[in-house]
Amino acid sequence: ALNTRLHTFQHSEHASAAIVRAGAPYYLPAKIAEHVTMVGELLQFPRLPSKGLSNLKGSGQWPNSCEAKGCDGLVTPSVIAKRYKLPDEDVPAQATAANSMAVAEFQFQFFKDEDLKRFGDSCHRSVKVDHVIGEERQSGGVESELDIEYIKAVASEIPLTVIYNGQYSLLDWANQIHSLESP
Repeated sequence: ALNTRLHTFQHSEHASAAIVRAGAPYYLPAKIAEHVTMVGELLQFPRLPSKGLSNLKGSGQWPNSCEAKGCDGLVTPSVIAKRYKLPDEDVPAQATAANSMAVAEFQFQFFKDEDLKRFGDSCHRSVKVDHVIGEERQSGGVESELDIEYIKAVASEIPLTVIYNGQYSLLDWANQIHSLESP
């Protein structure tokens, strides 16, 4: 129906990352095009992390309030709290049942409860996920854990939902959110 050729592309540095995308322009027949708002997942490629981003050292000149020495010079929860004038510790807040927050995770970016606990203990924050929508695995993912750790670091008393979608597809994610009973 799209009058194109599909190809499987594989990343040169990330051998396990293979994705199907259009190898040529696509076209919709006029009768169909008038009913279509968007065609997704044919041209875009996800951005994959650079393999050179490991064992980095921080260069910030602020105190390290976390117990992990690896946090020296990095942006920690205390640095964020000071910069944005947030409480610099876990303090009970007046969270109401109407308050909630969520993060979206994609493409095998899961989290391990033990990693979240280790971060929370080291940086003196309560870090836990209250609900998961979509697939859940106890498998560490750098991006996922970073998202969870820092959103909980600045608002630990507010319940957190992780919404997982296995595809790198904003269209699939938007449809997933739209189909939730109470998004």
